[in-house]
Formats: sequence, C-alpha cells, structure tokens
Amino acid sequence: MKRTYIDLFAGCGGFSCGLERAGFRGVLHVEQDEWACETLSANFDPATVLCSDVRNVSDEFIRSYRGVDLIVGGPPCQGFSVAGSSQFGVHDPRNELVLWYLKWVEVIRPAVCVIENVPGILGKRDQFGKTVPQIVLERLGPLGYSVRSTLLNAGAFGVPQLRTRAFILCERHGRSIADPAPTHGLIDDRVALDLFDRLQPHVTVGEAISDIPFIGPGEGAEQGLPYIGAPSNDYQRLMRGQETEVRNHVAMKHTRRLIERFAAIQEEQSLKDVGETHGQLRNGSGEVNSKPFKYNNYRLAWARPALTIPASFQSLFVHPKRNRNLTAREAARLMSFPDSFVFCGKRTTMSWEKHLSQYNQIGNAVCPLVAQVLGESLQRWFEGLGVEEGTTRFVEAAVDAPPSGAFLQRAVHSSGVPTLDARLRAELRAAFAAEIGDDKYLLPEVVLDNLPVPSEAFPVALILLTQKGCSICNAGRAPFGEHLGVMPFLISKDELRSLELNENDHGLDYHLRALLSVDHQIAHVVGEQLVALGFGSADLVTNPRTGRTVKGIRSVECPKYLEPYRAAIFGLQRAANPKRRRLTPVPG
Repeated sequence: MKRTYIDLFAGCGGFSCGLERAGFRGVLHVEQDEWACETLSANFDPATVLCSDVRNVSDEFIRSYRGVDLIVGGPPCQGFSVAGSSQFGVHDPRNELVLWYLKWVEVIRPAVCVIENVPGILGKRDQFGKTVPQIVLERLGPLGYSVRSTLLNAGAFGVPQLRTRAFILCERHGRSIADPAPTHGLIDDRVALDLFDRLQPHVTVGEAISDIPFIGPGEGAEQGLPYIGAPSNDYQRLMRGQETEVRNHVAMKHTRRLIERFAAIQEEQSLKDVGETHGQLRNGSGEVNSKPFKYNNYRLAWARPALTIPASFQSLFVHPKRNRNLTAREAARLMSFPDSFVFCGKRTTMSWEKHLSQYNQIGNAVCPLVAQVLGESLQRWFEGLGVEEGTTRFVEAAVDAPPSGAFLQRAVHSSGVPTLDARLRAELRAAFAAEIGDDKYLLPEVVLDNLPVPSEAFPVALILLTQKGCSICNAGRAPFGEHLGVMPFLISKDELRSLELNENDHGLDYHLRALLSVDHQIAHVVGEQLVALGFGSADLVTNPRTGRTVKGIRSVECPKYLEPYRAAIFGLQRAANPKRRRLTPVPG
C-alpha cells in the first residue's frame, strides 16, 4: 500500500508530481487559486483537490486526515525572498502562513513534514531574533519532531536549471532523513564535475527543449503540435514519456521594436547590454531607461542550464535561438514537468488580475525531479521504520563489507590522507565490542538507510571527538578542525568538495569518511548512537563557514582502553604527504 501525503499551498502541483513518481499517493491538495486548482484537477484526482485558503479549514476537517504519512508545502515566500521588498522580512503577513502550515502538522501528526521555500527563509529572523527553522523547532520539538534544513540545487538532480531552494525536514522517529545524492554537476564551460566517476554533466537548455517546435512570436497552440523528430537524449525521453504531441506551447506576441531588441541580444546578455536604439523606454516619457534590471530580456544559453525561473518570468527570459520569450511548455521543460502535465488558466495575466497564470504556476512550483529524488529519500526513511519503528536497524554481517563509496578512495588519496588499514580496524571493532557488549550492540556492521556504517566508526569517532585539533582531513594545515569539545555531525556535501576546494571543514562526517572510506551522512547515526550509549550529549552547533545551525555532539569522554589507538590513528598524518594537491577537473 502506498504511503500518503498532503500538499498544502500546492500551487499547480510540482511537489506532488515528484512525490507521485516516487511512489507516494496524494490524498489532499490544498490551494486557494482557482486556476491553479484547475491545473491540479487536470493532473491529479479531482476529489483530492480543495480550492481553499488553509486558514479557512475547520479543525474537524483537518483531524479527519490523521494517519497521513507526510505533509509537504511551500507557504508563500515573497516575504523571505531577496527579490522582495526589504521592508517585509519575517514581518510580512504572508509569512504567517508558515504558522498555519505548522497548525496542520500539529493536528495531523504525520511521521514527516517538509517545508519548501527560497533560501532566504533560513536566515531571516522575526522580531525576537528567531529564524524560521528555530520557530519550526519550537512548535514541533515538543511533539517529538527533530528539525533540520538543507539546500538543494535542481541542476544537481538532472533539472536543466540552476535553481536553489531550501527544504526544512521534520521527522518524529529519531532517524535522520538523508539528502538525495547529486547525479549531475558542472563547472567552468562544460567541464563535468566528475571527479568521483559518478556525476553526469548538467542538462542544458538545448538538450531540454530542442525537440519542441521552433515557433515564432504569436505562433503555437495549446495542444496538438507534433514533436521535432525522435527524442535525442535521455532527458527528452523522460519528459515525453508516452506523449505524442506538445501542449501549452503558445508564444507571446511581440511588437516590432521588441523583436528587434531581442535580435540584438546575444546569449547570456540582456537589456543592459544593448544600446539606446533598442533600450527600454520609460512609461509616459519616451526616454530610454539607463538602468534596466540586469536579467530583463536575458537570452538563455543553448549549451548551459537555465538561470532560476521565477514566477514573473513571462517577459524575463529570451529563447536562445528565437527572438521571443519562452512558452509555458518550454519553461515547464526547464522545470522538469513531464509533457503529460497540463497547465490550465490564462497563459499570462495583467497586473490587476489576481489569479495565477500558467507562467506564474510554473515559476512558483517545486521542480518535479527535485521532489522525486527527495521523495525517494523519504521512501528509504520509511522503509527503515518498517523494520523496527523509531530505532536504528542493526544486522549481522559474515565478513567486512567493502567501502560502499569506492569513488572516495581517489579523492582521499589525492589529499595524501591514508585510510585505516584492516588490522587496525579489526582491533578497534573487537575492543569496542568487548567493552560495550553484544547485548547493546550487534557487530560488525550497522545499516542506515541501506548504507553500510562499519562498527569501527564508533570507536574512531570517540577518538576524533576528544582530539581537540583534528588534522586528519587536512594534512597540509595541521592543526585543523579544532572543535573545542563540540563537533558538528555534518557540514558539507558528499563529494568532499568543501575540503578539496576550500580546505575548510571540521565535521565528524568528513573525518570518518577520510579514515574509513564510507558513505556520506554516517556521522548522524554514529553521533546519535554514541549519545544513546552515554558517551556525550547532542547539541546544536554553528557551522563556522556558513553560520547555519547543525546538529552536533559535545562533552564526549574517550574510554581509557581506546587511548593506545589514538597515537596509531593520528600517527598516520605524519606519514602523509604534507603538500596539498588539488583535484583538477577533466574535460568531459
């Protein structure tokens, strides 16, 4: 039976589209805009669509959905966006909708809830100096929820757009929800970020839309247009599915002057790059605007991912090869909406019209591919609960599991940091098992979300946590990673890029991966289990690089029987090459 979800502030259903593809079943989509509700009804079960303001729903109605597994939603974000008026901040009345979202969570008590918003939501503070994640924790913490936030860039998951959004993840079973692993990367003019033999190049605008009819201004149709031949790449095949025609592909009409202006704008240029001949005229005066918005009439690059598609993009971006703005379908492709997804309502609206146009709906949405990979991470989290709800899952293993992240070996060795050898790892396992006892701890392997966590990670962590100057991960700048008795579980992403590019990370996760060649995120289960076993206390720690609050551990005491291994572990760095070597990107 599929796990169920509710989508609040659902918009046109981008979050829901991805969750459905990840195997969830929607039981309620709440949205107050009529045109967006038409889109929801056209793509999901109309019986699940509630066209209403979340504040106008009775508690009795909300309680009728108790038992739902997941609540997601993107409360209106204008008050947090850097593009919005600075006078708003967290005082913007629209931000109060976050509190109404939390009310639904408090009444229904799902296992997980997720809030999506612009990155600014993580740093803005209310009149009491509290950030939104802190407010969420204050409201949901007493109900047993843990709260953490993460930033996901859509381009890293196969979306042809460099769009970063914040996700606040709340769960109430004591098991961390893993970030989805990136699949795509790009740096400096089509150089694939493939340092670890697993990332594909970013999907480009051209790869995303080259099979859609190349229509001119004022041309196109809402449905019935044929594709340009067969799909030429995996992204086009994914977007097409079983579709045989293109929908929502109507280009805006433009004046001759506007078309001439577009013709003068080259790729990755905008209105600010053209002279007075093609400049933007001020309303009423006829004078040329000398300070146009940087990205107004910005022509996208055919061979690069798109910039962030905002809700107001209808006149913002210019087609890479046609002198017109994007159509709704082209923008939907850049957001990763499948071609089967139909958009309803007017294509565009005038300033006095209050409904969400097709363009508004698309630009406001969560990218479906991002929602899908996040949904797949949530499914793995739920599967872990299915074994023994609310606890970490332990399994026996006959032999040592090979490092699950074999690609890490090259990155670690390029830094001159050797991993622990098999003999030392075996001794640490045996020493820890003898002290803790098999009744509390099953050896030799712990499994978290189907990722192997070698049991020697626990004694190694105890030694790391009580070594005030940890330079394991940075042999060229010892002592590095001084944590003064407090160490974050996790700071950076799983490619070890922060270490390689910035030489600036002291999280427990980095040190464990450098020494043991294990997967990203194991520090969460290691740290939490050490706290459960009485070795330290959980705490919130400030990431010294970003200022974000992350989960960590403090007041750890290292058992005396592990002290002899301290010299063995930290002696390794003396044998390491003291010269730093940066990884050089290889042209893809």
